[in-house]
Amino acid sequence: MAAMMGMMGMMGGEGGKGGGKGGGKGKGTGGDKKQAKGPAQNDKKTKAVLEDLPWKSRLQQAFTTEHKINPGKDTIVYKAALVEGSGFTCTLSCDKFSTEYETEEGHDCKKVAEEAVAMAALKGEFPKVYHAVPAAMKKKGATGGAGAASASRKAAEKNGTLEAPVKRKDPSEGHSDAKGRLSAGLQVLAARSLTKADLEYTVEEVNGSSVATLTLNCFEDGAASFFKGKPSPGSSKESKKQAEQNVAAAALKVYQNRINERMPEHVARQEQKKAEFIAKNALNKDAMA
Repeated sequence: MAAMMGMMGMMGGEGGKGGGKGGGKGKGTGGDKKQAKGPAQNDKKTKAVLEDLPWKSRLQQAFTTEHKINPGKDTIVYKAALVEGSGFTCTLSCDKFSTEYETEEGHDCKKVAEEAVAMAALKGEFPKVYHAVPAAMKKKGATGGAGAASASRKAAEKNGTLEAPVKRKDPSEGHSDAKGRLSAGLQVLAARSLTKADLEYTVEEVNGSSVATLTLNCFEDGAASFFKGKPSPGSSKESKKQAEQNVAAAALKVYQNRINERMPEHVARQEQKKAEFIAKNALNKDAMA
């Protein structure tokens, strides 16, 4: 009996030793010095990324949300050019947008010009999305989402890889269709970039044809102008596009003389911006010298 009790005591001792050893080396939640990042840290990092999200990315996301499709390469088209003495300008066009967008001034590099026109398009086509953008990002403007744009320009100047400059002409030139020419011309009259609310196109099917109407709300006096275009046979996507071109052509016919009269004033403003751009670059170069 005594021998049996002794054996049980030995077994109990080994069990206690094993339990003590296992408990001592087990990794408890408090013993691990390298803790995983908590939700607060991840949220902070995500917030920082969202605040610095480029305008082009914001525009693409808004487009996808609104139209339920991912924009392809030719859906949202950016066309940038280096204007002699003014810097880079850029236009943005999309079949689903109310108008074509254009930068109001020259920028240091192509990337910043594209960001500037994307910002204008976001504000014009998706005002609610633009309103939700952090104030800090809006304050930075085009350079807020451009990242290393200034560094890219400096590298281009150093390597001599800047595109050959082109001279800027009448804003309506370069637009092959009536909608583009009308949009450019109305920007001359309004002396600002246009938004989606400034030009409202509506297309309806009437007797087997597509008929478009256009309401203009871009003038300071608040008066709206209404136009109706010629019918375009059929109701296909192409027919509807042509109907919009027809009504744009009708509006352009009415405003073309006024656009021509205001053109010298528009050119003067561009020349002033050009002079300011050159002066700004000269000061920057002197500061870096």
